[in-house]
Amino acid sequence: MQTKSQTKAYRENVARLLAKYNGAVLEPVIYTEPVKKNNTKKEEYSVEIDFDGASRAWLANKQKLSDATYKYICLGKTKTGDICKRKPIGHTDYCACHK
Repeated sequence: MQTKSQTKAYRENVARLLAKYNGAVLEPVIYTEPVKKNNTKKEEYSVEIDFDGASRAWLANKQKLSDATYKYICLGKTKTGDICKRKPIGHTDYCACHK
């Protein structure tokens, strides 16, 4: 198994050799080693989570109460364009008027 810097150096060397022998500058070649079944090391993935956006999405159908809890509200729009504040039916996002 190679480290990141070893893998990067290997890719750069392969790209230089190909460019030298083919007479043209080529894009770097991506080399991946076959994954061994008994490999105990886990791959690391980069994870980018927009927590502000996730929070806004979670709060979209909820209304904050005075005791720091939340209740679900209807996602329908009223005639004036405001969000309906009624309680939704069962496990849906809309009240009886907007279903």
